[in-house]
Amino acid sequence: MTTRNRQTWNLDNQGEYARQIGWKHSRNGKLQQRKFRLGSDLKEAQRRERKIVEFWERIEETTDTTPVVWTDFTLDVAKQLAKGKLLIEIP
Repeated sequence: MTTRNRQTWNLDNQGEYARQIGWKHSRNGKLQQRKFRLGSDLKEAQRRERKIVEFWERIEETTDTTPVVWTDFTLDVAKQLAKGKLLIEIP
């Protein structure tokens, strides 16, 4: 399943750039895209987005189940990437 790919970058109400990458199950069980807040610096937000998209594409390539969704572990890693962490902490 593809991820939304917007061409424009606008700050959200909280003053951050946000992107919807990958899929998760909502509270009612439906599929929805996961929103990541990537910070207020445009170049840094674009760098973070590239890392998360690359990570998501790798997950899609290596997952046999359908639909492909974020697991607790992979979502935790993606959240750390969204915050700009260079060293990912593994629980």
